[in-house]
Amino acid sequence: MEKGVDRRAMAVLSAGHLFTDLNQGAVAALVPFFVSERGLSLAAAGSLVLAATLSSSIVQPLFGLFSDKKPLPSLMPLGVMLGGAGVALAGMAPSFVWIFLCVVLSGLGVAAFHPESARFANYVSGSRAPAE
Repeated sequence: MEKGVDRRAMAVLSAGHLFTDLNQGAVAALVPFFVSERGLSLAAAGSLVLAATLSSSIVQPLFGLFSDKKPLPSLMPLGVMLGGAGVALAGMAPSFVWIFLCVVLSGLGVAAFHPESARFANYVSGSRAPAE
């Protein structure tokens, strides 16, 4: 028997993916703020974008390996939460070091979300009959 797509679950996953990717892109959007309001140099502000990118893309395969061995669906909401919290806290952080750590936290949230959500999306997308 063919199982259909769980549209509610896919909608929730899509929303989580939207917000996670917005969190990742928000770091680059915050660069002018960090330069004008926090007095960071362009190099320091650019290093924040690099930190966000590296902390999400380098660590994401490790989360994928871990998720393949032991599925942890809780990484999906935790990833969205960490991604958003990191960006929000970066805006309030008092120094470059704290801003940097908040941006890395956000990147780790992005990295945690994607592998587990991809596995879950495959699960809720339903079975497909082979083409005849």
